Amino acid sequence: MAGVQLPVEPLRRMLVPTEPFPEISHQAPMTVDMATGFHFRPEGLGLLLAWSDPEEKPGFKTSFDSAFVEKILMRAVQRVPCLENLQVNPARGWAGLYEMTPDHHSILGPVPQAPGLFLANGFSGHGVMHSPATGKIVADLILTGTTSLVDARALSVERFTEGRLWKETAVL
Repeated sequence: MAGVQLPVEPLRRMLVPTEPFPEISHQAPMTVDMATGFHFRPEGLGLLLAWSDPEEKPGFKTSFDSAFVEKILMRAVQRVPCLENLQVNPARGWAGLYEMTPDHHSILGPVPQAPGLFLANGFSGHGVMHSPATGKIVADLILTGTTSLVDARALSVERFTEGRLWKETAVL
C-alpha cells in the first residue's frame, strides 16, 4: 500500500503433534538437531515435531501435506532412535506461514522512501521470541530516532541493497 518492495516471502511450515509418548520426559526442553533443523518439544501428553523441509517453495500454501509425516518421522528416528515408537495421527497436523527474509533476520526501522513508515516484519519464525525487544526497539526509533538496545541499522531494510546480510545458523 505504501509502494515499498520488501524482500519478504511467505513459506509454509508444518507441525506434527504425536499421540501420548511417555518415553521422553515432559520436563524436557525443546530439542534441536542443528545439522538438520529437526526439533521437538513436549506438548500435552505427546510431542510436537517440526522441521523445515528444504523442498518447500515460497508461497501462500497453508494446507497440511500428509506426506510430511513420513519425512519428519524419518528425521526424528535418525536423531532420537526411541522415537520409532511414536504414533501420529496425520489429521492432527497443521501448517502455517513464516515470513522469510533472505538472511532470516527481521527488518526493523524506518523506510527511507516513506517518511513515517516503520517496519517490524520478516522474523522468519522468531517473531514471538523477539517481540518484547522488537516493541522496545521500534518504540525508541519512532520516539527518538535511535535505540540503546541494539545497533538498529544492522536490521534496517537497507541492508539488503547494501549487501550487509547476516548469516543465521539456526533456521528452524
